[in-house]
Amino acid sequence: MDMLMQIVAARKKSVDAAKAVVTEAELERQISAYEAIHGRPISIVNKIREVAERTEAVAAEFKRASPSKGDIAVDANAPEQALIYAQGGASVISVLTEPERFKGSLQDMLDVALAIKTLGADRPAVLRKDFIFDTYQLLEARAYGADSLLLIVAMLSPDELSLLLKASRDLGMEPLVEVNNEAELDVALAAGATLIGVNNRNLRTFKLDLNTTVHIAEAIRARGVRLGEDVVLLALSGVFSRADSLKYEHCGAQGVLVGEMLMRTPDPRATIQASTHTLPRRSSRFVRRWMAFTGADAGVGGITDEASALVAAQHGANLIGMIFVRKSPRAIDLQVAKTVVSAIRRFGERSARHAFPARPAVVGDTTAWFQSQGRLLAAACARTPLVVGVFQNHTAEEINAIVEEVGLDLVQLHGDEGYEICAELSVPAIRVVHLPGGATGDTVNLEAIVEHIKPGYAMALLLDTTVKGQMGGTGTAFDWSIAERMEGAGLPCLMAGGLTPANVAQAVHIASPYGVDVSSGVETGTPGVKDHDKIRDFIRRAKH
Repeated sequence: MDMLMQIVAARKKSVDAAKAVVTEAELERQISAYEAIHGRPISIVNKIREVAERTEAVAAEFKRASPSKGDIAVDANAPEQALIYAQGGASVISVLTEPERFKGSLQDMLDVALAIKTLGADRPAVLRKDFIFDTYQLLEARAYGADSLLLIVAMLSPDELSLLLKASRDLGMEPLVEVNNEAELDVALAAGATLIGVNNRNLRTFKLDLNTTVHIAEAIRARGVRLGEDVVLLALSGVFSRADSLKYEHCGAQGVLVGEMLMRTPDPRATIQASTHTLPRRSSRFVRRWMAFTGADAGVGGITDEASALVAAQHGANLIGMIFVRKSPRAIDLQVAKTVVSAIRRFGERSARHAFPARPAVVGDTTAWFQSQGRLLAAACARTPLVVGVFQNHTAEEINAIVEEVGLDLVQLHGDEGYEICAELSVPAIRVVHLPGGATGDTVNLEAIVEHIKPGYAMALLLDTTVKGQMGGTGTAFDWSIAERMEGAGLPCLMAGGLTPANVAQAVHIASPYGVDVSSGVETGTPGVKDHDKIRDFIRRAKH
């Protein structure tokens, strides 16, 4: 039995149990009482169309967990999150109510519905997202404040779909009908669906294909159906960036559903706005969280682990790093490194390293190079974490061999390799700029540093502290005003060196880097042994 049918089988048992506690007649009385106070459902189709006239509509989802990603935000406050979504401009608020794999509830949806009622007529529509097969669930949806609900073609017969469509409309709710392929599309159109959502994830395999919406949009037009007029189309699943939204807007979708990213980001309001508008570069800042990272401390060891890497990824890290400098106490065994890469790829739902575009033939000046490459890097790791290997004074041959064996997406050069070696590497490189520790900003010759930086080679710059010849891993901060001056000179940089959960917010405020990096600042006290609570706290504070 595939995953979808397993979920449906479990839901059938729970619906039977619910019927034994609350009858349909009782639900109908609840609906009458609710509508006496709050009125009839609002039109989800009109909400989407109103927004789609000027920009792509956003359906913002409240989701505590998922079968593909596990726990996402199990302790999140549903009404508070919904109000933030509404303030960000969401047209629809989707609420997962399936309790086992998604850890949702009808109470979450009711709390959301009551919270956004305070916004008046301009409030978003509320969508019940669940595995619906019984008219009883339609009554539940309306009794708990839904304006619409999800009907999944993959789990319904054509007759069941038609029955549920009619029964939902009788309650004043136009359903969102979900399809994943052309056969399901034909079933939806034959049933008379006017609001169609394309799930980019196949619910039988839980595999994600971001081109599914594009293919379905082409198929709709090929059938002579007018997108935006006869049918309103939404892209569901896998929307993580402005580029994703533009892709679906260009293919004819009137809106996108954004879920996991909104549940992980500390600023859902800005994230919703970014999916439909271009925001300043500073808003695309990202956090680096390296497991078994930074620098070459004296000693031997190999202490990185898959569990810590996954904790970082689950809480929003964009880059996961491992160190391949043998004398470091944070060095990692190649076999362990492979398990980390495999785990991060599974988390990010990919099977290969990220394919960066070829290095451009025309480089331009230093600032133009690093700004353009910085945008590429930020976009590359927006959807899924990338894995980076840290090297120090290795040859290009040594680095490339480990990149190939382990499956690294990027490398970081932490020694005296220079810039030209980047041209010999099989993946892009981040180049460290070593700075003295302490309050030395006024005595650092920034012009000399900038003059030494060569465009056309490294993809990004990382500012880190060197103390008495120790390059990185010092636990010592440099003067953050140097990073601020680099930013002011038009050179976006990542920051490392002495960052902790306690000071990272201040560092970001002062320096405005587009990325921050931590290692010893989230350790238990033993080099390489990570404190998972500190990881979570660091990422939250850095991104917030």
